[in-house]
Amino acid sequence: SAEPSKYLLFAEMESAGACFKWLADELGPIMSEGIPKDDIYSYLDEIALKSPPGSNGLIFCPWMYGERSPIPDTTVRGGFINLSLDNKLEDIVRSVLEGVALHTRWIVDTLGRCGFRPNSLRIIGGGAKSDLWVQILADVLGRDIERVAEPQESGARGAALIAFVGLGVYKDISSLRKVVEVTRVFHPHKEHREIYDGAYVTIKEVYGRLRKLYSRINKG
Repeated sequence: SAEPSKYLLFAEMESAGACFKWLADELGPIMSEGIPKDDIYSYLDEIALKSPPGSNGLIFCPWMYGERSPIPDTTVRGGFINLSLDNKLEDIVRSVLEGVALHTRWIVDTLGRCGFRPNSLRIIGGGAKSDLWVQILADVLGRDIERVAEPQESGARGAALIAFVGLGVYKDISSLRKVVEVTRVFHPHKEHREIYDGAYVTIKEVYGRLRKLYSRINKG
């Protein structure tokens, strides 16, 4: 990593925020007539809040562009599992947020085999601006999630802070922790654990059962 005495542990999810963007781009114009484009994500959050944890049994598989971790599979694709006439629009929207969170748990659990078992995680990026999505992540992962100030710009800020260490402005990488402001900590709701544990088992089973099918229909 940027600090020679340590390693950078990295696992990439091929499409996370891109799943929510796809939903906003493709369904947003239909659902949100008269809503300013800049407010579409907040509007979708409001819709998703009407659905309970577990999205009334609907599971979204977020493999919209293949996947990298922990399943290096270029042929797998996304989809909605267990969709019924009882499901409403709010279930579809919430299931997208939950599907990304469920796959994130799969990644974090896999990294645990490498000794990565933190009690809390920090979140950055545009998706971190959604209170609902961050809370879902906390509930699914069963960990506190810390949101930093201005999370969407954190990548650029992190690169700049590493450069400051190189220039001697800060002593080392560890000293940067006091520079990065945490604005809110999201604690997991224990009452949602059983629902998300079941959904987690299901989404992994879906991949196991369908991966050969995806390979056949997408091999070209």
